[in-house]
Amino acid sequence: MKHVAVALIVTTVLAGLLFWALRKPKAIVRPLDAAELATFELLQPVANLTLSSDGHVLAAASREGIHAWRTTDGTLLSRIPWPDNGVWVMRLSGDGRILATGGNEGRVSLWSTETGARLADWIAHRSHVTALAFSEDGQRIVSGGYDSDAKVWKAADGSLISTCTAGTGGGSYFTDQAVAVLLSSNGRTALAAMGSWTVTEFDADTGGRRRGWTTGQTWHASLAWMPDARVAVAGHSEITICGSSKRPSVEPTDGDVVIAAQGARVVSVTRDGILRRRIPGSRDEERVSIRRIDHLAVNGDGSLVAGFSEVSPAGAARIVVYRLRSAP
Repeated sequence: MKHVAVALIVTTVLAGLLFWALRKPKAIVRPLDAAELATFELLQPVANLTLSSDGHVLAAASREGIHAWRTTDGTLLSRIPWPDNGVWVMRLSGDGRILATGGNEGRVSLWSTETGARLADWIAHRSHVTALAFSEDGQRIVSGGYDSDAKVWKAADGSLISTCTAGTGGGSYFTDQAVAVLLSSNGRTALAAMGSWTVTEFDADTGGRRRGWTTGQTWHASLAWMPDARVAVAGHSEITICGSSKRPSVEPTDGDVVIAAQGARVVSVTRDGILRRRIPGSRDEERVSIRRIDHLAVNGDGSLVAGFSEVSPAGAARIVVYRLRSAP
């Protein structure tokens, strides 16, 4: 009788799992067009890559310096010498006219992509700068470093607006590193993802905390607000969605992943060159096969994606910008 009871329980559980599997809607995979918009060559390995929100400007950092190109026709706009304090992170303003770089010694520098001239320079953190983002209008910048702090600045003169201690405050090299930051479209709200597995939303005017989550992952490539005010966090091969619940939901994905900040679209590329694009929270996706690329950069609405591949043993790199369109 005992064996019969066990068999009955196992059968019931399997029947229940099958029932829920059949009820769960299947993911819809649609074709995606990926056309090469522009390609660029560098002789040295690429250390950093960023696209402007409007997609008109691409910047790449290597030991050759920082190159800024116009993506629409491939024109080289400027070449900025490699900064003395290095480049740990860099971001373009929404229109691509200004490039912000963060390096050693806590220094943030602003550059004109049209002329290559340094526009501003200030000490923002007590250690390396590891995360940067512009507001949509380019008037504000949020920065993060190894010192637990996320700070909001006026882009015009580098004057401090607010500070939020988003890390543990303990000075740990890993847990107190800001790995991604973001400003809202009006520049009044900010996000900071830290190595301490946390994401903090704070008031950009005062630095006061509004919401916070523990994500369970240490690496956050990018952040975005979703239309329903939830926060999507791109990590290593997964997307975490943070909302009213203290327990964020996790969506596995394949390969390198990044989120388009305005469109909240997830773009990922596997090592065998399968590019996927979808909306966080949806199982449906668009898919296309491209050349293998690393270090993804995406524009604001997820219609352009850039990456690079090494083309020689010495590290020479080929950078490709793809225009993504939903296939008919």
